[in-house]
Amino acid sequence: MGPVKFIFDTGDGVHIHIELAKYSVKDGGSDYFPLSVGNRWIYRWCGIDERYVTKEYYEVAGERDRLCYIDHYAYAYFSGSKEEYDALGESPGTNVDV
Repeated sequence: MGPVKFIFDTGDGVHIHIELAKYSVKDGGSDYFPLSVGNRWIYRWCGIDERYVTKEYYEVAGERDRLCYIDHYAYAYFSGSKEEYDALGESPGTNVDV
């Protein structure tokens, strides 16, 4: 299936984690992290204000000479109003509880 959780240390005492939300493994055999072309994983950020819309996407895009190429994109945005965002008074990751 692949990794189910990543934990990031921002270096200033803040920890952010993302968890597997959805995956599609077309071929993988018994490998822990099956790197067959077309396999994909979608993660969501956890422990942040629910008004943030987030996504982390990884897909095995190609393979050549025993090297795997992984496409990745991610986004995070605040879906509330500017006033709600300003009222948070903190950066998005500072209320993370790991």
